[in-house]
Amino acid sequence: MLVLSRKLDEALLLDGEISVRVLKIAGSRVQLGIEAPPHIQIQRAELSFDAGELVSDEERHKANEGVPTYAQRVCAIPVG
Repeated sequence: MLVLSRKLDEALLLDGEISVRVLKIAGSRVQLGIEAPPHIQIQRAELSFDAGELVSDEERHKANEGVPTYAQRVCAIPVG
């Protein structure tokens, strides 16, 4: 695991196309902004775990079938 420190309004770039920026710091909570291409699904890690075990990509895809991604909801991209 790579561990980085970021200050308010600083960002990091993943794979040249995913940007993660620190938007707000309030006490022990940090608000992040994530910019990614529409084909990248963004999901909180705790939603990908079942009783401490990883859920397979196939199971996760099936569970999310028909559910718009965060980017689709925010940008109002039609789901089809």
